[in-house]
Amino acid sequence: MGTRLRRLRRSQGMSQGRLAGLSGLSKSFTSTVETGQRSLDRRRDVARIAAALRVSETEFAGGPHLTADRDQAEPHYGIPALRVLHWHAASPAGEAA
Repeated sequence: MGTRLRRLRRSQGMSQGRLAGLSGLSKSFTSTVETGQRSLDRRRDVARIAAALRVSETEFAGGPHLTADRDQAEPHYGIPALRVLHWHAASPAGEAA
């Protein structure tokens, strides 16, 4: 997510200091996220950064398979089918699915 953060920030011509000020997070925090030294694992922080960048949390966080590495992305390919199965299983009997 650090690479995505850097790309979005730079595309808006925003400095790390400006991002920090708008998000309420420290400059060192955003810097360590961008360099991969810290993970961005709190939704609150994702929301703050997304708001500061004026993008949706989904646009900022991306999809479940952010990597071009097929070995890492492949397990996510089955998720839509699993959601459909779960939805059908959760539907009350007699309801059209």
